Amino acid sequence: MGPYSGPRVGCKREGPAGGRPGGQPRAARSDGFAHHPEARDEAAEAEAAKGKRKAVTLSLQLPGRADLMAEGRVALAWFRQGVDGVWLIARVVHSLGAGGWSSTVEAETPPA
Repeated sequence: MGPYSGPRVGCKREGPAGGRPGGQPRAARSDGFAHHPEARDEAAEAEAAKGKRKAVTLSLQLPGRADLMAEGRVALAWFRQGVDGVWLIARVVHSLGAGGWSSTVEAETPPA
C-alpha cells in the first residue's frame, strides 16, 4: 500500500477532547489581541478598509518614473469619471527593455 491507505474504519473520537491523551481540550487560537481591545478594534477596522479599498483597481503602463513606489499616491486627471482622482499605489514594476524604460503601476482606491 502507498502512503495513504484511505479512511480508517472503526476509528472514532471519544470524550470532549476528541480522544486526546489525558482528556486535554484543544488549545484556543489567540489572535494576539486578547488583552488589548483597542488594538483589536483598530485591526478589524483596517481589515474592513482593506476589503473596501480593493473593490476598485487600476493598472497603468507608462514611461519610466523613478518617483512611483508602492504605498505612494498618484493623481489622475482627464481620463473619465470614476478614474479621475487620487489612487493608492499597490505595486510598481520598473522595466528596462528594447523599448526603453517603463513603469507598470497597479493602484486601488485609497481608504476614505
